[in-house]
Amino acid sequence: MRSTKDGGDILTKEDILPNTRTVIRVYKETQSHLKDDKEDGRKVPSTLYFISSLPFTEENCHQTVFSLRSRWMYEAQHHIIDTVLLQDMQHCCDENHLASIIGLNSMVYNVISFAREKMSKRGYDNIKHRTKETARKAPLISYKISFKIFENNPLLALAYLMEYFDTQTAES
Repeated sequence: MRSTKDGGDILTKEDILPNTRTVIRVYKETQSHLKDDKEDGRKVPSTLYFISSLPFTEENCHQTVFSLRSRWMYEAQHHIIDTVLLQDMQHCCDENHLASIIGLNSMVYNVISFAREKMSKRGYDNIKHRTKETARKAPLISYKISFKIFENNPLLALAYLMEYFDTQTAES
């Protein structure tokens, strides 16, 4: 390993090669959103490399892809909780209080995800879909818009909360 001028470290060929069995390249494009949740049109490409000591097999490839997708799913959820519920802005020293905030935010995230899907399918501007097909294809409204709708209409928020608790689980 070699150090850089800015204090970082660079892995050298000697560090990587003895144990490397798989190198994975992930290319992705992200698109930023403006404050009103409209896309600004600029796509930012990035390439990530993952180095693994696992042998290159079909099973390991499937597991790696699953792991990467799962990680980004959690990152997306954490981003919503940070930006909409402002979880990282909490300044408290009491671990119990912080644990309570995290637990409450997780519950709110689950309920708002449920309500967001239902509102999108029903048409959150009271737009009735003509067919089930168009309702199924309707884009999901953003979390920020969902929260604004509930801020302006607490009774609607309460109705979705009651519907959430009245919903049967997938196993039943």
